[in-house]
Amino acid sequence: TSTSWTEGARMTRRDFLMKWLLYAAVTLLLVLLQSLVLTHIHLLDIHPFALPLLAGIIAVWEPQRECAFYGLVFGLVCDLTMPAAMPCLYTLSFLIAGLLVNFIARKLIMPGFWCSMVGAALALVVTDVLQALSQIYRHGSAAFAAAAALTGRELLLIVPLAPLLYLPLHWIYRRTRGVYT
Repeated sequence: TSTSWTEGARMTRRDFLMKWLLYAAVTLLLVLLQSLVLTHIHLLDIHPFALPLLAGIIAVWEPQRECAFYGLVFGLVCDLTMPAAMPCLYTLSFLIAGLLVNFIARKLIMPGFWCSMVGAALALVVTDVLQALSQIYRHGSAAFAAAAALTGRELLLIVPLAPLLYLPLHWIYRRTRGVYT
């Protein structure tokens, strides 16, 4: 007996809505964790910023159009509610990361745990690269070394949190697709 909501059939509107409501719930929980807990932690001279991980992990399983839409909407919400180094930073970075990770998951690495970890790291790197480009534009090439060091510290500190995001996101995917990867 199947435990998925769709039981291998074509996804209904109800199932589609349920999937995105569950993704939204996980997103809201991470936003709350980010704003209430992670912003108060200071390790390796950074505050952990885990929100890009969501765009990378979701892009592993979802179709290109859906991961692009998620990246646009989630990025826009982040841009409207959080300070950033440049306008539309999160909208651009989550969209680019989502599309890039989706391509990797379709063409290079089989979707699953390791692809999700690569996707999470890549989403963080894309966000940091766009921030670094903004800083280099403002302050010159001297900002490059600081930006590269920041990216390295963030990868060390934040990517280990990715398996904690992988679990609920993979559960949602399995229940709404009927696929066990």
